[in-house]
Amino acid sequence: MPIGLALIGWTNKTGFYSMYQYPNTVITEEEVMRIGSVHRMRYLEPSFITLNLKKFKVASFYSGMKTSRWVVEPNYVISLILDLSENAEAYSEILPIASLKILESIKTGFYQNVMAGVYEDINLGRVIVKKEILQKIFPPKVEEKLDINKLKELQEKVQEQEGIIKMLQGLLEKKDAPLPDNIKNLAEIDMLKTRLKMKDEEIVGLKKKVSEAEMKVSRISLLEARVRTLTADIKEKNDYIKELKQKLSEVQPVSTDISKNALESDQISRFNQIINEQNTLIQQLKNQIESGETEKAMIASITEGIDAKKGHSKYIGL
Repeated sequence: MPIGLALIGWTNKTGFYSMYQYPNTVITEEEVMRIGSVHRMRYLEPSFITLNLKKFKVASFYSGMKTSRWVVEPNYVISLILDLSENAEAYSEILPIASLKILESIKTGFYQNVMAGVYEDINLGRVIVKKEILQKIFPPKVEEKLDINKLKELQEKVQEQEGIIKMLQGLLEKKDAPLPDNIKNLAEIDMLKTRLKMKDEEIVGLKKKVSEAEMKVSRISLLEARVRTLTADIKEKNDYIKELKQKLSEVQPVSTDISKNALESDQISRFNQIINEQNTLIQQLKNQIESGETEKAMIASITEGIDAKKGHSKYIGL
């Protein structure tokens, strides 16, 4: 049985903070910040995660970032606080659907009452999971499926090459059986042995490239997610800098405002420095991704290599 339900908000100035916890406050502001940060580091779009705190398990839903894709209201986290003995993954479909009611109530300001009802619905198993709603929250990622299918095609071609090798081995092992008409002397058998050895070496190389491609596809996905996070953070800080500059332009040159102007100028300088550092990091990550993107060309070259190496021998039909 869940221990509590927490609504977590986010602003440029404060980051993640606890808006309301029902029925009691059970997680600290530090734990709230950790939950929100894990969401932002992993995904910018609506997402469900689980994590362990010191005293609790957490099942958590993020509505998505404003600069990315989001549902109902952006930049909110709804976290279900659980006992350490519970299975947080059991709420992977229930919590996102139940969270929609809470998100819809934020504009009206009645989210506290709605959270009480949602908490009871979850505890009593009254949340109805509809697949069509889940698909709207978490639409399938077509690009990832295409990458996986490409790797599967490559693996199938490797298996096909292995089948060719086994057939050649079978022919060579049948020493007492009559040889096919198109193999007329020992020189041709030696040629087949040489071809068999070359095929073995090709298989080893292809398997290695498949493994490298799988690893780099995963690495590219993580780097792209990090670039999106940093880019979004920079956009938000730029917006905040514009806001500070606007305030500075509106302030009258009164002596009592000098310290305030100096403070906001320091904030602008600090944010500009952070943005420059993050721009440098983004460029480094993009360079890594660009070098990783060559793996797509590598996969294509592997496929072409396989097709090219499947040529028919003039001595035996494959």
